[in-house]
Amino acid sequence: MAGDVCMGAWKQTGRSTFKLNHLALAWDNSLATWAVIGDADEVAISAERREVLALLEQIGRPMKPHEIAGLLDKKVNNIRQLAFQMALLGERITAQQAALASRLQAADTLLATLESQQKMVSASLEGLSLTLYGRKE
Repeated sequence: MAGDVCMGAWKQTGRSTFKLNHLALAWDNSLATWAVIGDADEVAISAERREVLALLEQIGRPMKPHEIAGLLDKKVNNIRQLAFQMALLGERITAQQAALASRLQAADTLLATLESQQKMVSASLEGLSLTLYGRKE
């Protein structure tokens, strides 16, 4: 097969809502027609990224770039750059990135708790202020 392309196909997800699915197509000379070869995002990933994802799935835990590079016999800087690109796409692969994501999630939770407590304190102070200053003596 040669001449791969991407095509969008709308899928109805609700009464009046649709989702655009991207499909990878390839020309099949033997049938003289286009054939769907899979999801465009999955087909488009590089062989090196596929190797890293397969290794991570096999190991079953996030890994540091030097660990990945050692096991795949690749240059550490190449794996580090690939890890950065994958992180931008939301694929957490290193222990450092997993730890950072965990800290960010904890910070978000703490911020939400503090905002909630701030609202309760503000409401209490407002009630106290009405009690102190709202009385006629």
